[in-house]
Amino acid sequence: MQSNKSILLIGYDANLCLGMIYCLKSFHHNFYLLTMNRKNAAKFSKFIRKTYYYNSYDHLDDQIIDIIKTHKIDLIMPYDELEGRWIRENMELLSKYSTCMGHRDSIF
Repeated sequence: MQSNKSILLIGYDANLCLGMIYCLKSFHHNFYLLTMNRKNAAKFSKFIRKTYYYNSYDHLDDQIIDIIKTHKIDLIMPYDELEGRWIRENMELLSKYSTCMGHRDSIF
């Protein structure tokens, strides 16, 4: 039996986030949300364990690393274009702490 993974969803758009959760909910993973959108409706989803916010991309890497360490995140999954680009640009650093979606060594 596969153990539940902890996934950090990163993005702005609530509809995209809810769509990701809907597609993955049957795997019973632990989802955490990191968003710039304080009105992101996905934070009310019963599948989101905890929501974190950021105001800019400055020091976002430090915040992500703290979340990874706190919740033992197995996978960083950006779901918006800007966040996906940012993760891609910082993948070398972040992949030392957790698997990044799109990384060739992905666990999924």
